[in-house]
Amino acid sequence: MKNIIYSLMAIFMSLSMRAQLTDLTTGVWNLEKVVINNTDYPFPNTNSLITATASFHNNGFSTSICNIFNADAGYSSSSISIIGATLTLGSCPTTNNDEYNQFENHYFGTFWGGTAATGFYQNHTYSITSIGQQLQLTITNPNGDQAIYWRAALSTTENEVIKENVSISPNPFKDFIQIHFGDTISDFEISMYDMQGKQVFNQVFRKEKSVKIHLPDLEKGVYLFHMKSKDQQISRKVIKK
Repeated sequence: MKNIIYSLMAIFMSLSMRAQLTDLTTGVWNLEKVVINNTDYPFPNTNSLITATASFHNNGFSTSICNIFNADAGYSSSSISIIGATLTLGSCPTTNNDEYNQFENHYFGTFWGGTAATGFYQNHTYSITSIGQQLQLTITNPNGDQAIYWRAALSTTENEVIKENVSISPNPFKDFIQIHFGDTISDFEISMYDMQGKQVFNQVFRKEKSVKIHLPDLEKGVYLFHMKSKDQQISRKVIKK
């Protein structure tokens, strides 16, 4: 009987850990705050045009405020291991005592390790807690600092539909890229960055089902494509040939 109980407990724990990894890579997470040296730094939320989000996928993740942190990463049921990362080099509006740039310094610099002598921290742990109809994601860096995110509980199927509904072609491209959406998307922004973090394209679109971006003068190389809307955030690597 004990062996049966232990086996059932092991199966339950395995399913729970697998569910946590699925929750991590489902939907878009909204950043609430970072906790640095036991001090809370809430996301300002004073400018409706600036949001703080994170989106995790099978081979890495991207998180953005005014700048974009894009990382190649691997996951376990409770850890995130960053293999390589890039951060764009833009600036937020300097209103309200420069609160957004200061928050980015806490988030990208101190929490993720952008200002650390050794570069971005490689190893983080995470946990996901269900609170009512919301999920809370807590990521902890090697120093014990934390980033707290929230999102509504979504099904895996809903997340797969979001990803499948966005396609970028051709890739590699020569003069242009075409972005197709399964449904009409409203109020979204597309940006592109080179591997040094310099922005090479940015445009806001209001209501489109397909977008064609002409880039004939762009130098050959690898670029980060980033699309952000209210409901989703997608980052892909594209190649100009």
